[in-house]
Amino acid sequence: MRLFFLLLLAATCLRAQTPYSFEVSGGLTFFTPLSTFTSIGGVPNPGGLTFSPQGMTVAGHFMFGADFPLGDRWRAGLRTGFQGGWATYTAPEKVTIAQPSGPYLATIEHSITASLLLLNSEPYVRYEPLDWLAIDVGLPIMIPLISRYTQTERFTDPAGLQFTDGSVEQETGSGNISSMRSPVLFGSVRASAMLPLTAKRDVFLTPQVDIQTSLQSLITTSTVSALLVRVGVGVRYSPQDVPSTVRDTTYARDTITVLSSRAKQSITELTGQQVEEFRSGTDTTRVLITQHYRTTLPKPAAVLRAALRVAFVGYGGKDVTDASVQIRRVRVTRHVPLLPVVVFTQMENAVPSRYVKLPRRDAQRFSESSVKSNASTHWQYNVLNIIGSRMVQHPQTRLTIHGVDDGSEMGGELIRGRIESVRTYLMSSFGITPSRIVPDVEHAERYHDWISMSDSSSILTAPLLLTDTILETTLPVVRIYPDVVNEAPLRAWSVLLTKDSTTIRSFADTLDLPAQLTWNMNEDLDADSAQNSTMMATLSVFDVEGNVSFNEPSTIRVRAPQGPDLSAPLFERTETLVISAPNATIDELPTMKIPTSVSSIDVWNNGSPSVAIPGVPVRSHGIGETPWFRKNLADPELYFWSSETRLYTKE
Repeated sequence: MRLFFLLLLAATCLRAQTPYSFEVSGGLTFFTPLSTFTSIGGVPNPGGLTFSPQGMTVAGHFMFGADFPLGDRWRAGLRTGFQGGWATYTAPEKVTIAQPSGPYLATIEHSITASLLLLNSEPYVRYEPLDWLAIDVGLPIMIPLISRYTQTERFTDPAGLQFTDGSVEQETGSGNISSMRSPVLFGSVRASAMLPLTAKRDVFLTPQVDIQTSLQSLITTSTVSALLVRVGVGVRYSPQDVPSTVRDTTYARDTITVLSSRAKQSITELTGQQVEEFRSGTDTTRVLITQHYRTTLPKPAAVLRAALRVAFVGYGGKDVTDASVQIRRVRVTRHVPLLPVVVFTQMENAVPSRYVKLPRRDAQRFSESSVKSNASTHWQYNVLNIIGSRMVQHPQTRLTIHGVDDGSEMGGELIRGRIESVRTYLMSSFGITPSRIVPDVEHAERYHDWISMSDSSSILTAPLLLTDTILETTLPVVRIYPDVVNEAPLRAWSVLLTKDSTTIRSFADTLDLPAQLTWNMNEDLDADSAQNSTMMATLSVFDVEGNVSFNEPSTIRVRAPQGPDLSAPLFERTETLVISAPNATIDELPTMKIPTSVSSIDVWNNGSPSVAIPGVPVRSHGIGETPWFRKNLADPELYFWSSETRLYTKE
């Protein structure tokens, strides 16, 4: 008690300059009785028995405390609260009872259960070795507010034996414990953690555990002691000490400026702060606060300029600014498909007048070599004369003429009449016997406006070998040099080549812009259309910031050709024309055995000396706007030549 009053006196002296800390806590108390006894004043003891404690019990506690500093890490204080607890003591007693088998030495267990409510007033000294750990040593003073007991007895041997009133357990006493000591002095040690709940570190969550043991007997007439282990949690308010030293604070500021294309206006924001303290002498603390700012400014649009230069490939591969269409004489040997088809118009059943029909005298002298690929009459219109002359040369061949009608009487008569007109022409002009020409009519949902011809040997419908001497016009090769000035990386680029506002070739990619692009005009244009028009080249570039730039379109103009050099030797060339199947409506009829494609390999290996030239590569060409093999074709036949076509050449 003297220590308690000394602590209060010290607190009064230091109150004006030292802040107090307050703490509220609560939790569970594990109450363990430690000693035995034979008698407790006011509690009956049958036969002078010795009572022993039985295990551990659990109760609750609640405390409120305050403390103040004694030094750098030492504090003193007082906490007050309520403490609950209860304990059970038992003692065995041997008694003789009558049993049917005779006298029996039985065992009766006497049990005393005491319950307590204590007022706890605890002066303590606190030591904080770490910022987050505190150890308290105190002298709790327990004042019993409630101390009651209940005493019972029951048979344990034999177990469950009933008393004369039929009960298994009897109460032998109850009431207040009159010999309870008041007050009772305990000793305690507590450890608690301090977990800050606020940035100022003035409010803490304090998980805690402490051990208390009685320094005096709880009973005045006997030696009764107890051990208490308490586990709980509290909230501690501990305001920071008022510094006695002078704080000299200096602010420093640094700013990083960033340009962003996404920013619409200037924005400055605090990104971080650093605080450093330096002790200067004994009464001055110098504080340096460094603040870091970031200023974002709208980024001006990145520089992006596109330009383009165009040149022609001249002699020796050098660039020239002017070029014309070149003309040369070429002897060309062409392997071309022969489509064994005759197309009729509307309701006619006679062979149309656009097909060449020869009288018998001229038909006997007809030769395939007279057919030219550059003639004003397309070789397709000599299809009957070519097949007729081949039937004369190969008398073992047979020709089948296929037709498709719609199943109606009128459709059947129309198709049979068309087949008969073709059959009659071959018999009358070329003298083919009727047995070698077989008509074949099939039915479909609608009739077709053409008849087709086939033979099992494919001799009659084999490709044609045409030899011509032609004047060939060749367009120059163009080199395109794109030039870009850019700050931001490019995202995409494209070069468009147009003629009369129509795109004829384009180059585009998302990779780096190449130093030059090459365009062979012959792959997309013919000489007639190229020399009469002005072509434009336009470069478009796009950067990653969304900027776009176009060049002023560059002009590409080709001069008209000069006359051919008649003294120059003829160029030799072999060409093979390969066409894919026309439209799907033809492929739907398996009886139309139309050889719609020519294998270039078969042509190269057909034994022709003009083709088998060792070391000369075969090149595949695209088709221009108006290919030579479609010229002089009427619309009905052009339908069969409108599919994809490839041209293979050897020079």
